[in-house]
Amino acid sequence: MTSLTDSFVTMSNEEYHGHHALGSSDVRRLMISPLHYKGREEPSVRPPHFTFGSAVHAAYLEPEKFLTEYRAKPAEVEGQGPRTKAYKEWMDAQPPVEWMKQEDYDKALKVVDSAFGHPISGELFDNEVVVEGSLFFKMNGVECKARPDLVSISSEGHVDLLDLKTTTDASSDAFRKTVGSFGYWIQEWFYRKAMREAGYKVRRFIFLCVEKTAPYACAAYVLNQADVDAAEELVATALKAYKGANDNDDWIGYPKEIAEISVPPWVMPSSNSEPNGNWLTVKQAMEAFAVSRTTLYNWMARGVESKRFGGKRFVSARSVGAMGK
Repeated sequence: MTSLTDSFVTMSNEEYHGHHALGSSDVRRLMISPLHYKGREEPSVRPPHFTFGSAVHAAYLEPEKFLTEYRAKPAEVEGQGPRTKAYKEWMDAQPPVEWMKQEDYDKALKVVDSAFGHPISGELFDNEVVVEGSLFFKMNGVECKARPDLVSISSEGHVDLLDLKTTTDASSDAFRKTVGSFGYWIQEWFYRKAMREAGYKVRRFIFLCVEKTAPYACAAYVLNQADVDAAEELVATALKAYKGANDNDDWIGYPKEIAEISVPPWVMPSSNSEPNGNWLTVKQAMEAFAVSRTTLYNWMARGVESKRFGGKRFVSARSVGAMGK
């Protein structure tokens, strides 16, 4: 019987990201423009939040890797500063690992403890699993790739995928907004496609979200499948744009023509007592900013501007937007 692991390519994270096939993040850049894909630049120095996210993933998915590749710098060394002689001499004597501030190292472990405390972790890890296995497939003549965090297959043959996300707010309202902002629904469709090409039908694609600050609250979500399925056309259009740009070596960005745009109505001054575009009903504000009624009223208590027009409560979109940043 073929093992689940036989369907995946074993390779390092660096090898995977260095492969020329398109991943879901590449496709999402192409949805902006071919230039946003071709002209991307990786930071010369890895930002601390990248290291934190990688450490959390390693500790949750590959604990042994975390223990060997991530270390906390002693406080007395961290206090020296990276430009001091003592700091440089100490670093030169250390193994080549990812060094973190003690505070960030401890936070990473607390995030992982919270993730393991969620019932879905116990359920999925009890099955046959593949951690960060790589898949390669073709779509519309374009080579593509995917690397799910965790693939779990039960004894009954049910296949589930889990994607671990660290976030500032794991509430359903906040994560719904994050899904839209970062295109996670497109990521899910792309990964499901990769699994289908490998011969597996995914039952659930689970986003396990953990907050990066105390109390490190954790929640798990699945997306509406009708919404996810709508990504297919967007992905196909992005791949078509890639093929055209690659064949003609023409990596276009935004249109060259001068375009007229309107000013958002909610920033325009009001010339009468009727609500202008800046004022939204509570329901409109909840939908526009993907927040709950409770959150909105808490923000009003903290200073979000509100008024009554015709006996109905309205809130300032400008004020809500500033509070939600």
